[in-house]
Order: sequence, then C-alpha cells, then structure tokens
Amino acid sequence: PRHAGEVQWLRNGNQGDGLLLTVHEVGFTAVFMRGNRPLTLRSVFCEGAECDDELHRVLLFYRDRAGAGQPESSLGRLLVVGEHFDKKRVAEIAHDAFGVKLKPMDAADVGLTIPSSELNFDAIAAPAGLARLAW
Repeated sequence: PRHAGEVQWLRNGNQGDGLLLTVHEVGFTAVFMRGNRPLTLRSVFCEGAECDDELHRVLLFYRDRAGAGQPESSLGRLLVVGEHFDKKRVAEIAHDAFGVKLKPMDAADVGLTIPSSELNFDAIAAPAGLARLAW
C-alpha cells in the first residue's frame, strides 16, 4: 500500500509520536507512529464534506484510547500526503484534538531535495519512501 512507503518519512530516529495522513478521493488512511514503529493504522472512507469530522474522530480516538496522553507520547510530527485535504486545516484539527501546534512536514522537513519545481512531494512520497528502505 501507498502509506507503507510514505510512513518511511516519519522514521528518522525521532522520539515521540508522528501522524501520517494519506488522503485519497474517498477518504484517508491515518498511521500513528510511536518512535519508529507503527502504533495504529486506520482507513476511513467518507465523502469530502465529512472528512474533517471523521479526522477529528480518529484523532480523539487516538488521544483517548491509544495512549497519546501518556508521558512518553507527544505528537510532534505531522505528514499529510494527498491533494484532497487542506494541510493547514488538518493542522487546525490536530490542534483542536491535542492542544499542540503542528506544521505539516514537506519534502525539505524529511530531508528530501526535489530538484524540479514541477515535481510534487505528494506524488513521489510513496515510491521515494520505498526507495529509502534500500539505504
């Protein structure tokens, strides 16, 4: 799956929790990472108008049930891949759920240099993440 390649960008020896949202036309997949390991994976199928509410529900579930309130966990990384969500809106929803301000990561934040302005990180995140496994 696409998110298996994209999640590689959250594996940089970081402590704390990270969130990958892979957005597609009929919903999204959320992968919560604790350190370098996947903690929770959830796929949500919804209409565009329902995505904000569904994302908020997933984040609250993670916060309340998956131990996000524990001292060793702190959501500090947010990667949103796909064109169907407003990345700033996702950061606002995460702020509402967790009370932390997150800036959605881009190619430079994950250490990827894209030489052409015509290439979009969202389009190459999955295959480039899989290629990263070879290093």
